[in-house]
Amino acid sequence: MDIKLFATEIKLINNLLNRLEYDWTCFEAEILDDRLRCKLYHRGLPFEDSVSEYWSFYFDGEYNLYNSIEYMLEEIQEYIQNLPTGDTLKQHQLIRKMEEAARIAEELNIDADFVNPLVAIMEKLANNAITHRK
Repeated sequence: MDIKLFATEIKLINNLLNRLEYDWTCFEAEILDDRLRCKLYHRGLPFEDSVSEYWSFYFDGEYNLYNSIEYMLEEIQEYIQNLPTGDTLKQHQLIRKMEEAARIAEELNIDADFVNPLVAIMEKLANNAITHRK
């Protein structure tokens, strides 16, 4: 793989990460003695645990899960494209908090008429999260 093409692919990966609008992302590519190793770290929401993913391409051809470096970089891009956006993560977080509020209201015997609007909003947000992605 040509170094200019490699740099272009890395730039594309970073652009995809920026579009996620996560709290924090980091992509690293290291050329070691026997392999190219790519690391992706991301955290969608503040105070959430970070996630780490690794991909390696061995120059001698052994232990490879990919036929080429290009294919490995395509797999990384596909992985990023399948991640939920930051807005989707925020919607899921809001839904979880509303569900928790509804459970607490039920435990405290708070009138269902008070809780029902929250349930309707949760359902609407859940539908939007499923059908809409930036």
